[in-house]
Amino acid sequence: MILSCSIFSLIWFPLIQATPVTIPISPAIQQPNPNNDVAPSMKESLNGLAVTCNGTAYGEKLASLSCAQLVRDQLQPLKGSGTFAPRGTPDGQRARYPTPWRWVSDDGLCALSIFQTSSRRTITENLSAIRVAAEVMLRQCAPLKQGSVAMGFDSTDSLALTMSSYAPRVTCLAPLTLWPHTASYFRALARAFPAHSTPRVFGSGPGATETLPWEMKGGYLIPGKRALSILLQIPPFSEAYQEKSSWWEVYAAVSAVWAMCGRVGKAGYAEGIGKNGVLTVELREIIEKQR
Repeated sequence: MILSCSIFSLIWFPLIQATPVTIPISPAIQQPNPNNDVAPSMKESLNGLAVTCNGTAYGEKLASLSCAQLVRDQLQPLKGSGTFAPRGTPDGQRARYPTPWRWVSDDGLCALSIFQTSSRRTITENLSAIRVAAEVMLRQCAPLKQGSVAMGFDSTDSLALTMSSYAPRVTCLAPLTLWPHTASYFRALARAFPAHSTPRVFGSGPGATETLPWEMKGGYLIPGKRALSILLQIPPFSEAYQEKSSWWEVYAAVSAVWAMCGRVGKAGYAEGIGKNGVLTVELREIIEKQR
């Protein structure tokens, strides 16, 4: 039996209160601190913007060209203002960007993630401020091959942006026949996907906190019609029945699959997720069954 939820009916995980979040850094989890003891040349302030290079937390071998492509292709086109609100709350369901939110480069090697650091329910911010922060991060820290965190770029001082390296284990598969509708379907899935950093036990049996396999569907869920699906599971051939991970780690993998495969109209999957690398998550096309 697959535990599933439908985007358009939004049968979803319990709503949570809007609270300040801890910004997850893989493999560790820590809160960015712009006052870390780093060389003055590794910080830059501009109209309240503070950028801190920190290779230990955000990646020592940052793919600077991948990050430049990410900023150019995904942030520069953004216009006007956007709303940000905690993921899993009523405000988050209405926001353009439920937080945390993640953008990934086409090759999966660079990620930009935005987090809320205050208890504000909803933040409205000019999207150009995020682009400017990312450009400063590129200029200041990418030449050092170090990841970074930016704070103070938004008018409420309630957001943090990280630029980090990522090592995807992604394989692309057959083309998706839902193309070009996959983009809107996936965005609906991504907006509702859980992404908190609390450690969880995925699998079955005693001690499991998240039952697998787990599936989320998006699209027009009509029997006999095709839909977009995200399937999280422990592969049937594995001898393991549980794995320790977090929804943030799964969300990061899903984002990489979309960036590397879904965005060009292909299905795909990521493997090696979790403490022992047991979990896989797949972006696929399914035919909705008769209920």
